[in-house]
Amino acid sequence: MNNDKYRAWDKKNKRWYSRTSNDYICVGDGIVVLVVYSPTAKGNWEPSECRQLTHAEVDNLEIVRYTGRKDDNNKELYVGDIVKYDMACIGDKPNIHKAEIMWDDESCCYYFSEEEISRSWDDVSNHYQVERIGTIYENPELLKR
Repeated sequence: MNNDKYRAWDKKNKRWYSRTSNDYICVGDGIVVLVVYSPTAKGNWEPSECRQLTHAEVDNLEIVRYTGRKDDNNKELYVGDIVKYDMACIGDKPNIHKAEIMWDDESCCYYFSEEEISRSWDDVSNHYQVERIGTIYENPELLKR
């Protein structure tokens, strides 16, 4: 298994599997494993189930990778997240942009994708406050103009 962090959107049940829920997935070496945590009598949480998912189960998931970065509210940012940022100069009217975080295989980098514009991660995150406002799975309407 590798050390990358993932979460998965269950398309059928409309829910996330992530480390912040009681069940999450591990991805690596060509397999996907579901780990379910349950409370113990002492009030701790321990793994109660750990199994490799079938191909059919994996096909029902959108597995997205953690970018390694957080927004200005300390929320982890994943591929498929929708963020907003204000590109206005100090004293100007707000110039709010919304974009989806995407990965480009060719240039091996994350970027912000708007309707007709793509901006590099560094161009946005190094110059503007970035806030996660949703995901393309739960809130696709946030990208509509």
